[in-house]
Order: sequence, then C-alpha cells, then structure tokens
Amino acid sequence: YTGEFLGIWIGFKAPSRKACAMVICDCARRHGRLPEMIVVDGGKEFDSAHFHLMLAALEIDRTERPPEDPRFGKEVERAFGAFKERFLRGLPGYGIGIEKARQVSAAFKATSRARLTPETLLECFERFIFQGYNTIPRGDAVTTPSELRVAAMQRLSCCGKATAWDFKLLLVTSIESPAELYTLWPGRGVHVYEQWYCSDRLLKFKGLKKEIEVRLEPFDRSVVYVHAGGEWFPC
Repeated sequence: YTGEFLGIWIGFKAPSRKACAMVICDCARRHGRLPEMIVVDGGKEFDSAHFHLMLAALEIDRTERPPEDPRFGKEVERAFGAFKERFLRGLPGYGIGIEKARQVSAAFKATSRARLTPETLLECFERFIFQGYNTIPRGDAVTTPSELRVAAMQRLSCCGKATAWDFKLLLVTSIESPAELYTLWPGRGVHVYEQWYCSDRLLKFKGLKKEIEVRLEPFDRSVVYVHAGGEWFPC
C-alpha cells in the first residue's frame, strides 16, 4: 500500500534465519508494531522451521507469492532497483555486472577501490532509506510513503500488531543453538561456541551438572538465552 521500507538488515552472509530475525526486530524497534502478514518468495530461509515458528509465536500470517511472476514482487524489486541505481552506483567499490568484468582494468576493480567500513555503510544506507527513499513520492503521487502510513494509522489504528520491545520479543527472534542441550557447570555457567556464558541467576544452581536448553541472540554474540529452573533468562 505505501511502498515504504519498514525494517532493514545488512550482513556479509547469504540470506538466513538470522537476517529474517533481524529484520523483524528492526521493524519492531522502529515502529513498535509488526505486520499482520508477510509475503515472501521461495527462498529457503523463508521456508525454514525457525521462520515458521517465529511468525507463529508473533501471530503473523505467512504467505508465498507465485513463483516466476514478477507482478507479485514489483514493490520489493522496484526498491532493490532504486537501491542499486540511486545509492550503490558511484560509491567506491561498486562493481559492474559480471558480463563486463573483463573490460575493467585492474586499477579500477571494485575490490581495490572499496573504502567504506561496515559502520559507515550502514549509516549511509539508513539515511538513504529513512530520510530519502521513504520520503519521496512515487510516480505521480503527491504523498510520500511515510505520510501514507501515518495517515492510514490515524484512520485505522488497529492496523498491524502492536509489539513491545521486551524479553519475549528477543526470545522469540533468537536462534536455535547447534546442540539440543548443553551442560550447566555449577560455578562456571554454560560453554557455547568456545565461550563461557553466565549470570547471577545461573550461578544460583548448585549440585550435579544439568543439561539445559540454549538459544543464541543473533544481534550480539556475547549474549545467549538459557532455560533453567522452568524459565528462560539471558546470560
């Protein structure tokens, strides 16, 4: 309806459950709301058990657009096109199409001209999206995407799903750990990915070693969520 970006995430890896979770979190953080429905393509990350369970826990409907029919993806494809032509093109390190790669001399290869740090890229991208793309009318329209959303919310305040930024949201968007259970070492905590995680609540558990569930916080590798004593809490 609006053609507006509601949330973004930039990463080095291919699309994954982490990227899906981070976009959901970014939307909730910026707007305090989430969509009632998310339309996806046939990507594997959108058909994973993690994605299905996350949307189910958030009570969001998932629907898949018809394959190989560009009409049903024109909004997002148009956005990606604008991102490429208006933002990426001209930046140091921008790469031309693969079919023309051999026509470029070594001195002008994209890999040798890249200058932006990840932090600077994210800052520039956020400005382009939320201070540029979302604030420019589309086609013959005189109203911007952001203004359309604000006006719609004023008329229909029940649109979307109000979402609090709380521990429940963080736990729902967390990621399954590699192993099903981890050993709780009394006095030390739990060992995940060659790191020890602990908290005051975890240190209260005494006695024999126990097997506990662990989930990973995708935004911060220094945090995990553990299930011990019948409840979840961060470490």
